[in-house]
Amino acid sequence: MRVVIRCDASIEIGTGHVMRCLTLAEQLRADGASVAFVSREFDGHLCEIIGNKQFMCFRLPKPGQQFSDQFADEYARWLAVPWREDAEQTAASLRSETGETGWLVVDHYGLGKDWEEFLRPQVGAIMVIDDLANRPHDCDMLLDQNLHPKSETRYNGLVAGTCELLLGPNYAMLRPQFAQVREKMLKRDGSIQRILIFMGGADPFNHTSKAVEAVLGLSDLSADVIVGRSNPNASAIIEMCHRSDRIECYQGVDNVAELMATADLAIGAAGTTTWERCSVGLPTLLVSVADNQTELAQFAQEAGFALCLGLAREVTPEQIAGSIRRLMTAPEVVKTMSHRAMELVDGQGCTKVAAQMKQKMRESIA
Repeated sequence: MRVVIRCDASIEIGTGHVMRCLTLAEQLRADGASVAFVSREFDGHLCEIIGNKQFMCFRLPKPGQQFSDQFADEYARWLAVPWREDAEQTAASLRSETGETGWLVVDHYGLGKDWEEFLRPQVGAIMVIDDLANRPHDCDMLLDQNLHPKSETRYNGLVAGTCELLLGPNYAMLRPQFAQVREKMLKRDGSIQRILIFMGGADPFNHTSKAVEAVLGLSDLSADVIVGRSNPNASAIIEMCHRSDRIECYQGVDNVAELMATADLAIGAAGTTTWERCSVGLPTLLVSVADNQTELAQFAQEAGFALCLGLAREVTPEQIAGSIRRLMTAPEVVKTMSHRAMELVDGQGCTKVAAQMKQKMRESIA
């Protein structure tokens, strides 16, 4: 089975789309599939990371000027070119490889039904990875790994009735390290001594520094700070962390699961890492670093595994520190948050998604 994945990373978009697709790609390859990527060379792209994982990556050119279609929404502008231009470039990438593409996987908020219909004749099946439910799709399978109280109906009218839906955090595509660490880790007792700070792979507005400042003011705590590979403020954050021997700073780490397992509380963005934290039962103070994360942060709080602090741009270090102090006096609350997180995510989502893709492909051939 040949699979091609269309996804982008950039300072504006972040790294989450590419990273979760890499996890799926590694699972598919382990199951015998051939996997390639199509990704545009934005500032902050991850094409080298994809290549370092031994996947072919067809690089689409960085746009010469900013896409300025006045009728395009925010996510269409993330694409940076008209959808048809992107579709033609993607089609050319597909044709450059010998053999039929069984699955085309698209993980991009800027792409929808028109793009998918254009590519449909060149592929066996299309899977869309989406979180927004804000546009129609022409796809055979749709994966939305986010938590939503109306998950069963939110794609009504946006996909065909024959589209197979994989919905909820049980399908969260996590690297194998999370399931492995989950099996070995000790049960949490609700005490808070070590904080993990990670605001995503890019964090262009440097919300990480506010969280570090909050911890610097709490003399009885230590912290691990993860700075993403695409973070433009990495040097300033690392220098800030060096002010205290209670804070360790890491950039581009591969052992995130271990760091999450040894932490007692996280301060993090309400993005794809939400489900990584859940898999190892790490309670979280959530901030929304993008408007599309606000809804998930609220649902996370209602589900009881996180506390929502609001929009990151409005949250102050003092608010973060105050929330930490309150949880330090409520170990039973922290234990409950951990338990509810682990109930939601078992760490096996990627295996389930790959198995569903293989099954649907077998059914289409039969």
